[in-house]
Amino acid sequence: MLIDGCDIHGTNGKGTSADGEALGIADGTTDAEVRYCKVHDNGEEGIDVKYSNNKDTNTKVHHNEAYKNRGPNIYIDGVNGVEVYANKIYSTTNNSKPGLMFGCEGQYAPEPVARNIKVYNNIIYDNLSPGIGNYTESGGSITDVTIYNNTIVGNNGGVDLGGVGNVNMYNNIIVGGGGSAKDLTTDPGFVGGGDYHLKSTSTAAIDKATGTPAPTEDADGVARPKGAGVDFGAYEF
Repeated sequence: MLIDGCDIHGTNGKGTSADGEALGIADGTTDAEVRYCKVHDNGEEGIDVKYSNNKDTNTKVHHNEAYKNRGPNIYIDGVNGVEVYANKIYSTTNNSKPGLMFGCEGQYAPEPVARNIKVYNNIIYDNLSPGIGNYTESGGSITDVTIYNNTIVGNNGGVDLGGVGNVNMYNNIIVGGGGSAKDLTTDPGFVGGGDYHLKSTSTAAIDKATGTPAPTEDADGVARPKGAGVDFGAYEF
C-alpha cells in the first residue's frame, strides 16, 4: 500500500467524542508506505499506524508534514516493524498530546505490544506536550525502540519514554529533557525562523555525534557524514 502526496485536513471535528484519525494504517496491514503527505488541522490523530496482528509490518512513514492536529501528529500504536523518518512533526493543538507518540491500547490491539520501531531524521518542534511521548493501557507494552539523529526542540518537554523497554537513543538534538549521554541536550544554534538546519557556528553539533549506526543520509537526502564526522540532529551541515 502506497499513500503518496496527499493533503488531508479538516477531519473529525468532534475530537475525542468520535473515532477517526485523519490517516489510519491498521489491522495487520503490511508493507505500507506513507510519504510526502501533508496531514494537518484535524480533530484527532494525524497519521496513525496501529494493530499489527502479530506481524512485522515493514511500514514506513517518511517525508511527511504532520502539524496542527489535536494530536499526536504521528501515532504508532500496538504495531511492530515501523520506521518513521524525515518528517516534520509540529504544533499539536491539545496540551496533552506529544508530536510523536508510541502507544499500545491493549483493549483494542490483537497483540498488546508495540516493538521494533525506528525513528530518525525527524524535526519535531513546537508541540504542546513533549516532542516524543508514550501511552499504554490494559496490559499493553512498548519495547525495542531506536531514536537517533532527530532534532527535537521547542516542545513542552523533550522526550518522555518512562515505562518503554529497551530504548536506544543517540545522535539526537533534544532540548527540554529526556536525552541520553549520546545526545546533544543543549541548543547548538539553528538558522532560525522555523529553519532547524545547523549553521557554521553550531560547533557543538557539527561532526560531534558518535552513536552508530547513523543514517546514511540526512533529512534532506545529503550523504552522511558530510564533513569529518556525523552531525547531531536531523541535518548535516
